[in-house]
Amino acid sequence: CVGGLMVFVQDNRPARQPFLNAPRVVLWLIGVLVAAHVLRLYLPGTGPDEAIENYALVPARFAAAMAQGLPRGEIFGLSISFLSYIFLHGDFTHLGLNSLWLLVFGPIVARRLGPAGFLLFFLFCGVAAALVHLAVYWGSPMAVMGASGGVSGLMGAGMRIGYGRLFGEAKG
Repeated sequence: CVGGLMVFVQDNRPARQPFLNAPRVVLWLIGVLVAAHVLRLYLPGTGPDEAIENYALVPARFAAAMAQGLPRGEIFGLSISFLSYIFLHGDFTHLGLNSLWLLVFGPIVARRLGPAGFLLFFLFCGVAAALVHLAVYWGSPMAVMGASGGVSGLMGAGMRIGYGRLFGEAKG
């Protein structure tokens, strides 16, 4: 109070930005990837290896199933690996790099597409990457895992969105 009058002083400091200014959907997706990796690592006994064996994308499984005429019971088991491989990672370095690039390129795509569109696009890119890998490495016994395909799709979309903003392209 100054002379009985209350004085309001305007704070002219710039607003502080949060440390991570990413949409929640991006942070939640990173959290799910981390949780899936930690859960796999702490499965009892041979569980960690069995999770990779059963849920990673293994092109040889598809080649063997096609040679046998694709029995009905195997269709679900084979098709689930198109999504499940995305949530498996070889180690914390692999997980960390995918999470870092997801944190870099995910926000621009999430802000453009919204949470549901972002997740659908991420999963679509992961499935597309699996299909390309399957076509190129048909019959390979090597297990494929990780969110790299989905993250690569986000990188491409993020670059396209950012490039459009950089050169003043109309939103559409």
